[in-house]
Amino acid sequence: MGEPQRTRPGQEILFWLALLIALSPTLFELTEHWQTNAWARYSLGFLPLLICAVRGGTVGRTYRSIAFWLLLFCLVGQFAVGFVSLPRLARPLAGLAIVAFLLHREQASPRTALLAVFLIPVPSVFIVSILHGNELAGAFAEAGAATLRVFGISATALGREIHTANGELRLTAYWSGLLLSFQALGLGWYYALQRGLGLRSSGIALAAAVPLAFALQLALVVLAAAATAGGAKPLPGLLIDPGSWLIAFAIGVVASHWPSEGSEATPAAP
Repeated sequence: MGEPQRTRPGQEILFWLALLIALSPTLFELTEHWQTNAWARYSLGFLPLLICAVRGGTVGRTYRSIAFWLLLFCLVGQFAVGFVSLPRLARPLAGLAIVAFLLHREQASPRTALLAVFLIPVPSVFIVSILHGNELAGAFAEAGAATLRVFGISATALGREIHTANGELRLTAYWSGLLLSFQALGLGWYYALQRGLGLRSSGIALAAAVPLAFALQLALVVLAAAATAGGAKPLPGLLIDPGSWLIAFAIGVVASHWPSEGSEATPAAP
């Protein structure tokens, strides 16, 4: 087979300019979002994972036509969002534009490029309103207080707060396991890429990631409440944020790169 057809220099410049137009307004808004909302910074951890997946992956064919239509969709969406003055709606377009960039440069397969979607923080409306994160945080407070009482530590749950003898731990919708679950889906996808899993096995990995995320969140809530009961004031907040998503990244990366017995590392499947 012959060499894949390359775009002309003029077309390449237009592509880059269009990509810059699609990304720049949203990147400014995203930067401000990361600065003002600490819970959203977990998504930045997917940048080195994306770079690692792209460097270690394989591309079996070209996907420039897909990249073109994705970019066109991002451009139309960016102008539509600007017209209605709702910049938050454009955040997913930034992730899709990065996917288009990787496909256009023939640096990643669609499966690998889709990891870029997790660079965009999950919208807070999903956590707080649609998935009722505050109510779920209250359930975590109840479970955390009950677990402490099993170990002989006096603790009472009042709404989203765990009250102990030396203070209280207030949970938010972002500490309800939901945010950690979205992160776990991205880590599950990264795991599937690094292990070279097929679609069925990838689906199993993603399905397993969610309950593990909730279990990790509960464990960290219990530890944070125990630290509160012990009077270690700086520790509880650090265990929850950024501790929860840093620990999740550590577990996901170690699991993804842990050598399989009797087999060599498998590159990401296209």
